[in-house]
Amino acid sequence: MKFVSKPIEEINWVPDHHYYHRMIGKLVETISGKASAPNIDWRFNEFPNPAAHSLHTTCVELMALPVSGKVVGNATIDVVLRHHTMIPRESIMSWINEIEIGRASCRERV
Repeated sequence: MKFVSKPIEEINWVPDHHYYHRMIGKLVETISGKASAPNIDWRFNEFPNPAAHSLHTTCVELMALPVSGKVVGNATIDVVLRHHTMIPRESIMSWINEIEIGRASCRERV
C-alpha cells in the first residue's frame, strides 16, 4: 500500500492489456455464473451475491491503479476494441456489458 501514497510520477509499473483482460474476464465469469463463488451465506454479507462482490472488488482494483482515470478508462474499452481476438466470439457482448457496468459503478475515477 505504500505506492498509493506516492505521486503517480514516481511509480514505474503500468498495467498492460493482459492485466485488464484478466480483470474483466474474472468479472465476466462471475456475473455469468461460471466462476466458483465462495460457499458462504450471502444473506448476512455486505454483498447480496457473488456478482455484486466481484463488481465491487473490480472497481476498487481499477481505482487503486497507479495510472490516471483516463488511462484506465481507455484500457478497459481497448479490451474489446483492440484485443477482441482474445475473447470468445459468443461472449463478446457479455464482455462489453461487464466493462460498461464496471465503468458505471466506479465512474468517479474511470
